[in-house]
Amino acid sequence: MSGRGKGGKGLGAASKKQKTAREAEAEAYQWKDGEGAVIITYANGQDNEIQVYCLPQERVHPLLKPSVKECNSSQIYIQLSSDDNENSDVFDHLTPKDITKWQNGEEGGEEEDDDDEEEEGEEQVISDQEKEDVLDTISTWVATLGPWQKNPSAAVTIACRLSVWESE
Repeated sequence: MSGRGKGGKGLGAASKKQKTAREAEAEAYQWKDGEGAVIITYANGQDNEIQVYCLPQERVHPLLKPSVKECNSSQIYIQLSSDDNENSDVFDHLTPKDITKWQNGEEGGEEEDDDDEEEEGEEQVISDQEKEDVLDTISTWVATLGPWQKNPSAAVTIACRLSVWESE
């Protein structure tokens, strides 16, 4: 006998979906009272959908940490597939050093020696290709935030609101 009809173990049996690492991480995360949270809204012009995510401030992508740190509980706007001038909220606080650290697998957004920045004055310009790569990375990162759609289980402080939208 094929096993169908015996406890659902045969053909056509519904299998349980295994949780991804991100889903397990979001589900297991224990929010603390007063913890900084980042509210992310993602609007996709093609699908006419708006997704809302809430994640702990320390879980923000390393390339966004400098902007989140400087935003002072205000709004950061990011338009994917756009002119660089429209994304000054990100690029005004991001340095080539942050990008290099991220590319090397290190945590970006940390301030270190200000003396290094003064000596490398010419290298403080982020190239157009790097800007494009940053926006692509942010787009990919936002696409993986699905598990963070649940509300926090504690009273949190909104550290920043991040609006990301993608037109056509």
